[in-house]
Amino acid sequence: LQPECAEEYIDYLREIGNLDECAKLYVDILDRDNFVSRQGKSNHQLWNELCELVSKNPTKIKSVQVEPILRQGILKYKDQVGQLWTSLADYYIRSGCFEKARDIFEEAIESVLTVRDFTQIFDAYAQSEEGLISALMNKSNEDNEDITEDDDLELELRLARLEYLMDRRPLMLNSVLLRQNPHNVNEWLKRVKLYGEQYDKIIQTFTTAVQTIDPKICTGKLQDLWIAFAQFYDKYQQPDEARYIYDKAIKVNFRNVDDLAAVWCAWCEMELEHERPHEAIKLMEQATVLPRHK
Repeated sequence: LQPECAEEYIDYLREIGNLDECAKLYVDILDRDNFVSRQGKSNHQLWNELCELVSKNPTKIKSVQVEPILRQGILKYKDQVGQLWTSLADYYIRSGCFEKARDIFEEAIESVLTVRDFTQIFDAYAQSEEGLISALMNKSNEDNEDITEDDDLELELRLARLEYLMDRRPLMLNSVLLRQNPHNVNEWLKRVKLYGEQYDKIIQTFTTAVQTIDPKICTGKLQDLWIAFAQFYDKYQQPDEARYIYDKAIKVNFRNVDDLAAVWCAWCEMELEHERPHEAIKLMEQATVLPRHK
């Protein structure tokens, strides 16, 4: 009856524990374009209060669709992305839907664009996995029962999940930085190193990198990426593939002639290592031919 008193009513509903009606009223006032808070709160603050309410009280909120609300906030408030993703995952954890919470954490990590958001989400993800492990270990201790083979298996599975998550952290962070700037040569080279000896992953990374990076706006030395790509093939006794990469590289529109010269020199050095001096000389001759002027 008195829309301007909605916040006082929200406080009252919270006090008496009617959180479902409280959430409905939050949604109602946030949907009003002309609502002005008598307590001086911004829509941003009211939205955060709603998100905290619904994520921490999953069993008491029935009339409001929690996930769409939080996802709307993720799209709307870019400075709160990390907090909202963790709130959504927390909602499912409190609901006992641990697999769904993992899916949310994974989706969040694959979509965020800042290191701050990534760190917030990853830390919450790791803490949730540690919490599940602690809960299982405490349960076994409290029950004073012999640990069964199934209990051992479940504990091993949870420990393996946590270890796998921690092992993936460097690659996950690298992905965030590449989403920020896909033309960052150094981050692509770092990604190659992170894959260690995983041949297919490294080839895929090099291929994606050279297809993605724009030479005009890249940061770092693009020639180093092309040379590293060719040298990787050469390392695995695939000189023909390495020559193919070098041939592609000399056609790249590098920002200055020194970058192109570095590629030619690396190619010549490879031919000399393979005891093909005549091929190296031919390459030098080709590299030093003056372009024809129309």
